[in-house]
Amino acid sequence: MTTPLGRLLLLEVAKTHWSSAFERLLQRSKPAGVFFKGLAPLPATWEVARNCARTLGSASFLAVSDEGAGPLWGLFGASPEPEQLANLGDKAIEELGDLLGRTIRLTGLNMNFAPALDLPGKLPASTDATVGAPYVAVTRRAEAFVRGLSRHGVLPCAGHFPGLRIGAGERLQASPVVARSMATLWREDLFPYRTLGSRPPMIQVSHAAYKAYDYEFPRPASFSARVVEGLLRLKLGYRGVGLADVSAAARSASVALSEAALRALDAGCDLLLVPAAERPLEAVLAALERASEFGTLPRERLEQALSRVENARQGLAPSLKEPSVRDVSRLAQDFERFGKQHYGHTK
Repeated sequence: MTTPLGRLLLLEVAKTHWSSAFERLLQRSKPAGVFFKGLAPLPATWEVARNCARTLGSASFLAVSDEGAGPLWGLFGASPEPEQLANLGDKAIEELGDLLGRTIRLTGLNMNFAPALDLPGKLPASTDATVGAPYVAVTRRAEAFVRGLSRHGVLPCAGHFPGLRIGAGERLQASPVVARSMATLWREDLFPYRTLGSRPPMIQVSHAAYKAYDYEFPRPASFSARVVEGLLRLKLGYRGVGLADVSAAARSASVALSEAALRALDAGCDLLLVPAAERPLEAVLAALERASEFGTLPRERLEQALSRVENARQGLAPSLKEPSVRDVSRLAQDFERFGKQHYGHTK
């Protein structure tokens, strides 16, 4: 294939930090982008984002994960407690999305691993899709948050398909198994995905196993063609990028990282989140090259994944303009105002 298979990878790093070793890693692997779990102070983060864009090309994913209590908020204010976020109304959620979208652009990034479409761990006995139903509320909040992000050209990535409920203990397990029935998943956990359709350009597929779809041979959803191709693509008609956290899936299935990458692609995932470490990255790339050369992964599947990733990257561009003192000061003031209004505290 003429397109580097590294374009199927999103590299995960602990923090925004630039070095000659990291630059060489990017040059050799040629990934689709980088996901920063943590952020350095704003000027340093912007400098790293600019260097990544220059190395990989301007239309590369430069991602962070923050839905209101993550590293972005920490740049300017005291992070809120989970219950404070849960009490925000839809209007405030949209304002929060706008605030975080501005911050992402100012730091030179362009993608956010949010919103989470996971439901509360325990739902009321009533299953009517009324205005007050938790799955309806999660959907409304996600729509509001995405509206705020999208004003600044930030790409959202929703997760975790087809549903990983917060508070149920599933997320903390090495090999989580979801026992909810197909009917329950469709009615409750999948309600946000059914409502939003293809509006999120990227969806992260869960690393949990779902008995409703793989009862006899439980496997991470990101390894399951029944979940990715059957449910996400055929039944829901989703046309965007399916992302797999390969490290989480590998731990869940007790397989090597390279094997996990191949299984996720074979199941229908398109973009693979992998650690930005030399040895595991080389192992994944070598496995992809062998699979492409010997036909272990059909050429059509690889081309389909690459096409979806490239489509999502179209129009993405980092902010190459260095943030001014005035811009940073104004953003800090807006974080302080938002925190004081909704959380009762400032930095």
